[in-house]
Amino acid sequence: MKHHLAFIYILLISFQVKVGAQTPQKTGNEKIQVLNNYVNFINESIHGLLIVDKLLETYNLDINKYVDLESYKINQYTNKDLPLDIFEDPEHWFYEVSPYDWYSRAKKESLKLATGNFVTLQTNSDKLLIIIKSINQLRFDLDKVTIGVDLTNRDNLNKVYQLLEKGVTLYQDFYRTQKEMEKLINSIAANQKPPITNVAFSNIYEPMSALYKSSKVLVTKLRDKDTDEMDKLIKDQIVALEKIKLVDLTKETSEKIKSQDFKFRWNNMLKGAQELNDVMSKFQNQGDLPEQYKLYGKYYYYYNVNAISKFNRYGSAFVFEANRIIELLGINAVKFTETPHYYQVIYPKKIEALDVVKSSDGFISSMPKTLKERTIQMKNKIRADNDIFEIFLYDNMIEDGDVVSINFNGDFILENFSVVREPRRVALKLNSEGKNYIVLHAVNVGKRPPATVAFSYKYNGEKKEYILKSDLNSSELIEILLTK
Repeated sequence: MKHHLAFIYILLISFQVKVGAQTPQKTGNEKIQVLNNYVNFINESIHGLLIVDKLLETYNLDINKYVDLESYKINQYTNKDLPLDIFEDPEHWFYEVSPYDWYSRAKKESLKLATGNFVTLQTNSDKLLIIIKSINQLRFDLDKVTIGVDLTNRDNLNKVYQLLEKGVTLYQDFYRTQKEMEKLINSIAANQKPPITNVAFSNIYEPMSALYKSSKVLVTKLRDKDTDEMDKLIKDQIVALEKIKLVDLTKETSEKIKSQDFKFRWNNMLKGAQELNDVMSKFQNQGDLPEQYKLYGKYYYYYNVNAISKFNRYGSAFVFEANRIIELLGINAVKFTETPHYYQVIYPKKIEALDVVKSSDGFISSMPKTLKERTIQMKNKIRADNDIFEIFLYDNMIEDGDVVSINFNGDFILENFSVVREPRRVALKLNSEGKNYIVLHAVNVGKRPPATVAFSYKYNGEKKEYILKSDLNSSELIEILLTK
């Protein structure tokens, strides 16, 4: 396959790749090394997922132009510019050791340690392998339903969206499986001897581990859209960062710590952690999103584009640099895992062109506290007896010029909607697990503040009505309880 050198250059520059050989360097005892093989498999798979994620974004935004959205060119590459299998990459465009090679190495070496925990770990690794293979195949399945196909045809268009939704599921499956593997890896490592506190460089590893854990909590909470304690977590992470800065490296006698390579890695790690904190602070004081990401919303942009680019290898590389320090010093400890992007399908604004509006987030653990720098007031809960929840939005009084936006589960499904007497139908696909909600966000409160929107729906065959209110300081949220 012929690759385009210009494409590779653009890709590396846009992701700010930190260049450096990734060799299978051994650290500590045999069991720790095997665990690190699995960590490397996870992390390199995440690097491949980023590339596919950007490709899926392009497919999504390109097909939306056949309905009513502009096609924003967030990315400049296609399948033709990539290896047949992104996770194999025989020409080493993206890895020095590919995810498949790390998988094979982990499996081979774990067979020497055929205990129950390692067998379970390998089973999860097998699942992860199947998932990334399916994600790579999705690229070519999408080509089949888009290239040379009439996408003005509704049925053809729906086939594309169905495949994109498959991508959402595969990325979620990867994340769930990764978390299971991480839990098991940490459990095995915790029972190893000697404990990390008794080995060389523990004075460096322990504050580094504390900084990693506090940073990991931040990005995980952002991914889960759980912002209840975000201010506290941001402060906790900066405290961990300040503590690691107090480590007196001048007292170290090791030549490894005196090396330029160590200083380079150490400074990059601290820089990445600080930049992550800056991103999270900015998230808490949300400003406008770039035009091309307004369709995706606040959480997607700050997690997928900003926070992960500080945490993972492709970007400021906080975790990547911390792992290189573990390798460089030969610390007998398990390396740190990165955290993957999630994929989100963007549907056209013209919602009547599609049967159902589906939440881009398949599981929501908690309600948001703010929306576009406004506080959210939760007034009530309503019940739905079907996961397809049909509502009709309208002005139940005198039309007075109210203009609002409607947010469903973190996604703006209607923006700058003029509220009139004529009902506007919206069919929502409720998440079967976790929480579901609607937020009314006022754009213009009309002649008689606050802005109000009535919506009617049916529950157990009976028509019901609810009134949402919003002004320019706060937005009202209503939770939908699925009781079928």
